[in-house]
Amino acid sequence: MSLTKSKIISLFNLIYDEIISVIIIVITIIYSITQEKYYYLFIPVLLLINLFLKNKKVFIIISIIILIIITRLVIKEIVFNNYQYKEIDDTYFVENIDHYDDYDKLYLKKGIYNFVSNSTKFKNIKLGDYILIKGTIEKVSLNETFKGFNYYTYLKNKNIIGKITINDLQVVKHSFNINNIHFNILNYISNLYENKYSSIISCLTIGDKTLMDDDLSSSISNLGISHLFVISGLHMELVYSFIYLILKKTKLKDKTKDIIVLIVLVSYYCLTIFMVSILRVIVSFFINKVLNKYISYHSPPKNILLNASIVLFINPCYLLSFSFLLSYIIVFGILIISKYLKKDNSFKSFIINNTLISLSSTIISIPIISLMGSSINILSIIYNLFFIPYVSYLLLPSCIIGLIPFLKFIPKIFINIFIFISDILNKINILTITFPYPSELLFILFYFLYILLVISTNKKLKLSSIISLLIILISWYSITIINVNNSITFLSLSKGESTVCVVNNYCIVIDTGDEDSGLIEYLEEEGIHTIDLLILTHSDSDHIGDTKKLLEKNMVKNICLNCLDTGYNDYFAINKNIMISYLKESDYINNKYFNIKVLSPSKKLNDINNDSLVFILNVFNLNILFCADIEKERENLLKDEIKKYKIDILKVSHHGSSTSSSLEFIKNCNPLISIAMNGYNNMYNFPSNITINTFNTLGYTLLNTKYLGSIRLYYKFKKYYFYSSFYGPLKI
Repeated sequence: MSLTKSKIISLFNLIYDEIISVIIIVITIIYSITQEKYYYLFIPVLLLINLFLKNKKVFIIISIIILIIITRLVIKEIVFNNYQYKEIDDTYFVENIDHYDDYDKLYLKKGIYNFVSNSTKFKNIKLGDYILIKGTIEKVSLNETFKGFNYYTYLKNKNIIGKITINDLQVVKHSFNINNIHFNILNYISNLYENKYSSIISCLTIGDKTLMDDDLSSSISNLGISHLFVISGLHMELVYSFIYLILKKTKLKDKTKDIIVLIVLVSYYCLTIFMVSILRVIVSFFINKVLNKYISYHSPPKNILLNASIVLFINPCYLLSFSFLLSYIIVFGILIISKYLKKDNSFKSFIINNTLISLSSTIISIPIISLMGSSINILSIIYNLFFIPYVSYLLLPSCIIGLIPFLKFIPKIFINIFIFISDILNKINILTITFPYPSELLFILFYFLYILLVISTNKKLKLSSIISLLIILISWYSITIINVNNSITFLSLSKGESTVCVVNNYCIVIDTGDEDSGLIEYLEEEGIHTIDLLILTHSDSDHIGDTKKLLEKNMVKNICLNCLDTGYNDYFAINKNIMISYLKESDYINNKYFNIKVLSPSKKLNDINNDSLVFILNVFNLNILFCADIEKERENLLKDEIKKYKIDILKVSHHGSSTSSSLEFIKNCNPLISIAMNGYNNMYNFPSNITINTFNTLGYTLLNTKYLGSIRLYYKFKKYYFYSSFYGPLKI
């Protein structure tokens, strides 16, 4: 071995020894820059100083790697922050297409910029087309709620800069795209099978979930077995084990066999449109076949950390991908418990090993799943004892075999068995838990304790770790018990209105938005399991849409309804134990935390909007006027009455419609702050310019969920703080 090669190997071994520090440095730098939380940079700085003191050569190499990552992230931030959103009349390349029942999602490219477009009118677009588009490039929305899904960040991590609204388009020319192979196979599968079968086969063979309907996807998710329906390391091991089995019968050299397998893996990576789980397998293959020959001592946990470092160097934004996080976290969890796994092939050992793996995978993935806003089925620990071997060794191979037309009866048998068992188990609705969105401190503490529990040999330390983890999980799930954040949040929902007030852990919800508009997801993110008082102002669907689901989940203790509105009475046949009150003008609700005075309805106007509940909520020493959907006719009846009260915050009538918010009514309210709740998918383009001009004319501050996302008022130490889910603190 040459002296230079020996030095390189020696240096690599030193880097490998410091791989835990390296991965912490890489992760914290990427997270700090992408999330603009630069105070975390003290961690990599300290670790780099430590590396410098230990070995200057290792420090120089790691510093160069970090500099490259930082440069790429900074350039990306500059590109995204300085992009001009505008009207367009230009040619774009169709790089990818997701086909759905009622629309196509187009992934478009122009130079260095990538875009997305939801096309409902133009269904004849093909992959590889160059299309002339007339339309508008817009910045997509940020997180509509404070801990909710951030579509802008999601697309940004995929290097997509904006959304194109297409007014008209024309196909200029067609060219080949490597993704065509994927979609040709997808079309082949969908033509060969009915959707019931094609959705599972395409998912397991080429990693495509676009054919899977919501019911099947929900069923798989509810059982806690979603990880089995992505192309994982286990899937890939089966693939290259099969290839090696074939190559074993040839006289090829081992090096040639390895090259053939690597070519197959890279080809499959392209076929699945560059899935991160397959990239992990390719990097793992490379580490095992090449680098480990030169590492003096190696361990599987360190190998997976090295693997993650290499993948993040290839694309730093993978760190913010749930598929990346789950893929590595679950594998790492299995590796660190591997010393407890039985080595023999007995049935007893099989049960013990699979139980430990399932338990580890479930526990270690809890923080990631809670970030995704998904529920965790505790019974999945048991379910996986059956589903892991069934999907991996029976269903997956049958799906691959089933790509041959005359053998398509084989996967149908196994898929029917899978669906039959899934339907039975989905009827068991116990031990399904939704953890609220975790704080960063809780996230770090959870994984620190879990790793400490697994790797520690000290029994007292193990016991302490178990107790600490249990305390964290219980308090995390019951976070509202220790929630001292007195707040009122005017939610930005896809459609309709809902306001959530938490005062000393007493929760009031005013209206529930349209069905599936986002209220329930918000409550779960915040760890709110009980609504002490639900007030429904009237029975329009965009104000009561999620009420049934709240009742089905037994989340509601008390309900207040509008005495003149009978449109929602059928809702309450679901649960007879809820206390229901019917409110009218001059009614009061007195509570040690808040007071409510009802101003309307009184005189019936025979209009569902004008007969809405109107009331003043006095909380945090503020008077907040809720006007529901009343229009100018009701406002005229209330305008003199409203002058008696000091209104601090006005919830603007009817989403800011031009039929409401008359000049005299707003003037008599004389609010310090007014808030228009629009529904970001509303078809009426609320609030109207007339309403906006009314507030501007009077010189009143109008906050708009359309432009700010959810708006929250915190009451802390007798002071008020306003926050926007889009932009953070508001200066008011």
